[in-house]
Amino acid sequence: MSKYGESVKVLQLQLNFDVATAYVGEQISRALGGKDYSVTTAYLRGSATRGLGKPLEKTHYFRYSKQSLKGVFRWCSIWKLYRYIKKNKFSIVIVHRFKAIHMLLLLNRFLKIPVVCIVHGIGDYDQKYRQNIIRSLVTDKCSFVAVSNEVKKYLINLSCGFSKVNTHVITNAIDIESIHQEQFSRNDAREALGISKGVFVFGAIGRLVPVKGYEYLIKAMAMLGAVDQDVQLVIIGDGRLRTALKSLIEKSGLEKKIRLVGWKEQAAKYVRAFDVFVISSLSEGMPLALMEAMSGEVPAIASDIPSLEVLIEGAGGWVFQSANESELASVMRNVLRMSGGELNEAGEQAYDYLFQNHSLEGFCRSYKALVSSQLAPNS
Repeated sequence: MSKYGESVKVLQLQLNFDVATAYVGEQISRALGGKDYSVTTAYLRGSATRGLGKPLEKTHYFRYSKQSLKGVFRWCSIWKLYRYIKKNKFSIVIVHRFKAIHMLLLLNRFLKIPVVCIVHGIGDYDQKYRQNIIRSLVTDKCSFVAVSNEVKKYLINLSCGFSKVNTHVITNAIDIESIHQEQFSRNDAREALGISKGVFVFGAIGRLVPVKGYEYLIKAMAMLGAVDQDVQLVIIGDGRLRTALKSLIEKSGLEKKIRLVGWKEQAAKYVRAFDVFVISSLSEGMPLALMEAMSGEVPAIASDIPSLEVLIEGAGGWVFQSANESELASVMRNVLRMSGGELNEAGEQAYDYLFQNHSLEGFCRSYKALVSSQLAPNS
């Protein structure tokens, strides 16, 4: 609440709409909901909001083109953003992803209001250009949120402006009970995806892009001897590697065993169709898809990158060496030998771990405390 008894106006800024980032943003908006804060979520590009449930009450679309965010044209876009923030008298800005963060850091030399920058993944600031931006533009009005301890370590080790003082950890969370209730039953999910009842299904959800490591998952299926077993791999998602992955599947002779079912709205609804969830990523911040699978009591296999390994071991899942299809095939083979009771027990452990460590209540408290601290007079 402001000193005049009015709600503090918060702008939450995103580059464009993508389901994972937008979901985190939606939870932040709801965390700050109530009489103390008034949150407006704005997107620099695009206007689609597919993949989420009920849209947020206050949303603004700048509808910038790609060209308008490049070169000299970008300065016009930055000026329009500056005028929008001043006109609406926002007291603090929460911003996601580098391009939007860069714009706010430039503007904040004139705005001089708190800016909270959320970093979603390891590798986001590998480029020297981006490190130099942080080094030259960060002020005492800037703070950063890493979505995992591993992301925070990565940022601080860059020695370019991220510090133990200005960088905080707030792990992603999901509305576990709500998602759990909305998920289809096993039979309904399988029917919706065209999966027979008796087959054993390894499942994955995510964009078809290199960082998700799907080529290793497909190769592991080939090594597993899936052609001769009553087992399938179902991948929910779409992206630029679809054609290449489809070709790899065909070369492996696995057309009937591996299905790319495309993008699905609210993909979390389908997780109970899977016997085991597999996340083969080469890099991740804090994967929402994995947590959504755990909320459906689905046990999981994950690559041993730091952000996944801590989560999966706590949840009683299984890890394999990243980008190692032989080791992944071995883990999958061991899982196939497990009884239905053992898999159910592993799924229950995953759900319990998620409930204890990634509840929405703790997430909300952390963001409220951070925003309050940034707005404090002596912050």
